[in-house]
Amino acid sequence: MLCARLTNARFLAMDPDHPVAHDLGIWRGRVVGLDEAVTSLPAREVIDLQGATVLPGFIDAHVHLAWTGFKQNTPSIAGLTRIDDVLAVVAEAARKRSPGDWVSIAGYDRRALGRHLTAAHLDKAGRGRKVFVMHDSGHGCVVNSAVLDLLPADIPHENAFLAEGAMGAARARRSARV
Repeated sequence: MLCARLTNARFLAMDPDHPVAHDLGIWRGRVVGLDEAVTSLPAREVIDLQGATVLPGFIDAHVHLAWTGFKQNTPSIAGLTRIDDVLAVVAEAARKRSPGDWVSIAGYDRRALGRHLTAAHLDKAGRGRKVFVMHDSGHGCVVNSAVLDLLPADIPHENAFLAEGAMGAARARRSARV
């Protein structure tokens, strides 16, 4: 059974062999078929799009070269699924730095870990260094207490996760090597 079938639409399929479809089947969040492949299948929900034209999703293919360079020369935790493994990478990077130095890590994504890292996690692994763990999106980071102590008290964070402008305050401190 389909989760949903969208019908009575003009789907631009971007397929030269089937450029336009009128029905689209969805199962578990994925498109599973068009037109005759799905019209006879039962669906939990049938949504009449009343002749609307539907375009495929677009991906913004821009790049931030500074982030690309940062990731290239920084230890990464991308793909790690255990907090202990992440902390081992942080500890190894910290071991190579002098006390008080900054330790930068790339590739953070809480979804892989099932929860956010915390300042307490990074305090232990950072061994007295300032720890900055960049989210893979480039729009957030997690820092340890040594970094939080450098930031103005009004910088918003949720257990050391800094987003957007708040992250910018930590990045500015790191760039200044404070």
